[in-house]
This record gives sequence, structure tokens and C-alpha cells, in this order.
Amino acid sequence: MHRIVDQPKLYSPNSPPISRRGLLERSIGCTFIAAATGWSRDTNAAAAEPASGPARQMATYRVRQAAAQVYLNEQQPPHRSNGDEARYPDKRASFAKTLPHNDFGEVDPEAFAAFVTILSRGDPIGFETIPRDRRAEAELNDPQATYAFDLVGLDGAATSLDPAPTFASAGMASEMAELYWLSLTRDVPFHQYETDPLVAAAIADLNAFTEPLASLNGAKLSPASVFLGRWASRRLCASLILYNIANGSMILTSTSRFNYFVGASK
Repeated sequence: MHRIVDQPKLYSPNSPPISRRGLLERSIGCTFIAAATGWSRDTNAAAAEPASGPARQMATYRVRQAAAQVYLNEQQPPHRSNGDEARYPDKRASFAKTLPHNDFGEVDPEAFAAFVTILSRGDPIGFETIPRDRRAEAELNDPQATYAFDLVGLDGAATSLDPAPTFASAGMASEMAELYWLSLTRDVPFHQYETDPLVAAAIADLNAFTEPLASLNGAKLSPASVFLGRWASRRLCASLILYNIANGSMILTSTSRFNYFVGASK
């Protein structure tokens, strides 16, 4: 097997876990590290090869083999749970969409156990037998995604996310309040955040929680950082789509409004 000369920095147990928003940053960063180290020799070799033919094929193979070696040398990070699944026998804090529930909204424990068993085994046929509530209208959105393999960048299993706040924690209360305020302020234009009374009320309320949310630098939320999480240094812009787009189980229509991050703000 082709070996690379310089190894990327391996994962350390003392390293801070990757946040959800930092996941993309890590994947891109690791790709750049690989390009700057292990791939350099093969990239140079490939540049000297003709643009087509068997030589080009072999050069491509060597470059990709070196890239795969970089990711193989990455130590697998731990995948931590917040403990809620084991904490609540009724599984009130666990994902149970489309599974059978009683009239109180509690998931059927046998159906949940069967669901977990099927997910753990990964047998494609088993996914066809996942228990389903007779009142469920939507299908599960790609429940076998965890068994897919990425051909570019880090494999999904080679990344780690912070555990979600526990169901009964102050942190969960803050995140839920943020979601409710997001819903209430969804029609407020971003350029009016500095003066809009509803946004001001949202900021005051979120800053008053026992475990309040904070911007990237740890400061209290402000009109410039509310609802942005770690992306407090980015400016939000509205985007426009011209055609309907299928996004999983949803259809993004040309009349919908969406936001994305562009460039650094002042």
C-alpha cells in the first residue's frame, strides 16, 4: 500500500468535541491538510502524466490511495450520548417519529425496541419491517443513511458531535425557547433586527434564562448575534430560488424564503 510521508495531526481524547456547525469546517480542514502533505507527491506526479490513457488512470489511483491513507490514519473519535435514552423508560426524549404511540403521545416500548434493533443490525430488509403507526402520514427520511459511505472527505463515522442537552436541562429549555422565538420572528427582515420590538423581546427573554445561549465569543445575545450560534461573525442574506427543488421529503418552492451565510460582517 502506498504510504504518505507526513501524517496529519491525529485526534486527541482531550480535543474539544466537534459542534454541529463545526462539522463542515473540520471536513474541509482535513481535506486541506491532506492536500498539503500526503497528496503533494502524487499530485506532482499526476501533473507530469498525460491527460488521458492508462498512465492517467494510474496517477489518479495513486492520488486517491494517498487520500484514503490520510483518512485511515485518523483515529476514530468517541461518539457520546447525553444519556436520555437510558434515563427515561418511556423514551420521551428519544426519536420515535412514525412509530406507534398511545393517546398520550407515548411511544410503544416494544415498537421502539424493534426500531433500535433494526437500526443496530443494518440489514436493509429489516428496515422494511419497522413498526409504523397507522396514523402516520410521512415516511422516515433515509433511515439507512448511517450505513452509507462518503467517497469525498471524512467518513461520517469519523466525525463527532457534542451530545445534545439533556431533556430536563436548562440548556434544553434555552434551545427550545430559541426555536419558539425563531418561529415568532420569522417574518422580521434582518435589516430591522436593531429596531424591531419583537426581536428585542426575544433577546431579553433568551438572555434571562438560567443557562442562556451565547454568541461565539461568549457575550450575551444582541441584535447582531441572536439566532446565529457560532456564526455570530457572519452576515445573513436572503436567497432566492427560481424553481421548485426536492430536498428529502420536502419540496422547496420558488415562493419560499431561505437564509444563508455570506462573508464576514462589520
